[in-house]
Amino acid sequence: MNSLNPKSAIDRAKSFFDTPSSEPLVDDMLWVRLRELCLGLDLLRHPDLPDDAYHPEAYSDVLTALQCGHLIAVVHGQNSTIPRPTWQRLPAQTAFESMWWNGSLFDFGEYGAFEGKLPVVARGEAQSWLSVEASRKVGRPAKVPHALEVYDQIRPMGKQPEESWKELARDIRQAGGPTISHETLSRAVREQEKRGG
Repeated sequence: MNSLNPKSAIDRAKSFFDTPSSEPLVDDMLWVRLRELCLGLDLLRHPDLPDDAYHPEAYSDVLTALQCGHLIAVVHGQNSTIPRPTWQRLPAQTAFESMWWNGSLFDFGEYGAFEGKLPVVARGEAQSWLSVEASRKVGRPAKVPHALEVYDQIRPMGKQPEESWKELARDIRQAGGPTISHETLSRAVREQEKRGG
């Protein structure tokens, strides 16, 4: 039986990493570094995993959540939100290899004003997201984030009043997105709009 919950998984992940001297200290009761969030998700899904092992899916899933607005990262010490397009420049398929999760954003030349800044997620938000995400079947692509990504590509200005949600769900599928019900799509788009996505 898995004795880990989102809070204890984050705590265990925080104890695994040494903070480099060049990285600012973070209030661990309020904030979660991205590397801690990735490892926390991995630990929840694979509780017997040694802390120094990893499954790339956890890193891809955290990056996808940032890209879709399901997780919001802010600049540590400034609390300015790092917008979704910043994350969308990185391919989720190589999320582990690109090292965006390991401290400050650097060496990519694509982060603009966020270059050299430390992204963090509010601990409460991280724990809530982990509780949902950890129960998702591993290995199955997340339909909603993928559908929202395709939706944003084919409808950059949003849904038109004359369009039905059924038509949009069909258009997403025809554009290479997942099969998703029109009810789920409608809820996901409204939630994304509420979050400012």
